[in-house]
Amino acid sequence: MRLDSEILSPDPLPAPLVQVLSNLGIRTTTDLLFDRDASRDSSSGHSPIQFRAVNLYGRLPSGTISLRDLERSLSRVLERVATPGVSASDLQKQDRAYVTSFPALNKILDQESSRGFLMSHVYEISGDRGAGKSTLVLNTALGHLLSECSEVLWIDTTGDFAVDRALETLRVMNEERQHPPSSTMDLDSDPFAPSPPSSESIMGEVLARLHVSVAFDIQTIYEILDSLGLFLDSDESYTPIKCIIIDSLTPLLSKHFSAVSAQGHAMMTAFMRHLKELAVKYGSVVFVVNNATLIDIKKPKTQNTGSSSNEGIAPNFPYRSRLNLLANKKPALGPSFVYMTDATLWLAEWKNSQEDGEDREPDTTLHVLEVLKSRVSSSNTWCKFKIRGGMIV
Repeated sequence: MRLDSEILSPDPLPAPLVQVLSNLGIRTTTDLLFDRDASRDSSSGHSPIQFRAVNLYGRLPSGTISLRDLERSLSRVLERVATPGVSASDLQKQDRAYVTSFPALNKILDQESSRGFLMSHVYEISGDRGAGKSTLVLNTALGHLLSECSEVLWIDTTGDFAVDRALETLRVMNEERQHPPSSTMDLDSDPFAPSPPSSESIMGEVLARLHVSVAFDIQTIYEILDSLGLFLDSDESYTPIKCIIIDSLTPLLSKHFSAVSAQGHAMMTAFMRHLKELAVKYGSVVFVVNNATLIDIKKPKTQNTGSSSNEGIAPNFPYRSRLNLLANKKPALGPSFVYMTDATLWLAEWKNSQEDGEDREPDTTLHVLEVLKSRVSSSNTWCKFKIRGGMIV
């Protein structure tokens, strides 16, 4: 980082000091904090900052700054540019926060307590068209807004976000929360107790915490996320955004991929790293929706017979899931994308009603979700769920 940047000048480095250091060839934080030519005497008893301050002080013109102030400035520069460390004991004491979804999914994501998606992580939600990707993240986001006083950022990259659909889903979820099927009327309740807020006020308050932004290119998403960070840093009273959804990332990145250039892959790597840094910094969970593409399964001819074999998938093929092979699909954006997220969830519609063993209800579709890869839970686990009228039931 340059010493004349707004982060370092005029505080903790005054402008005259920055100019003097520049005349000495010291223009970056690396030049300021490290001296390749100096050899430190380990028996001197000085800390690295003290040793560097003494070494640097002898090169400055007389009267530029006192040794104590120079040492203090170096310490503050180090605090600004260094990544703060956290001890393992402090990490153990921290409470883990989660974003919950439907019970079956919560169980396979958190087998100990069934709490769902772990905060500070990036999840890929992939599947073919009609698999229920947007429905899953919408139900999860609205359920989180109903139960927690936080905010959700939804970045729409296709212009398909429907407010009416979100409103209807929220209405049904709110009614089920206020009047669960197993609830009975309490005859001993206080008749003078204040009445609960109306459904309209609850829904209005929840929708006010759901922020929808439209972005048709990666640069726009960067600007949205950067402005989000600036706003959170400048206003401590702001309700935290604990859930970020990008629906979907595929059309923004796929057009940059080329067989003769690595520019698209580099763009994808930098963007996913930025999302991870954002999730860790603000303790948020990030959902990245990804589309599906065809699996190119080569069927080599067997010796002597010349017949084709179904075992044509390489041993290191990252999508050996039975669900993927049945659908002949895999997540898009290439085989390396699966390693850029903390977990990859694959969704598919289950169309074999005979194998399911139960009658289908009207306007209801059965879906299957499998955890293809996960760093925070067990991989190759799966569950079933139903979607009726945009609701996970």
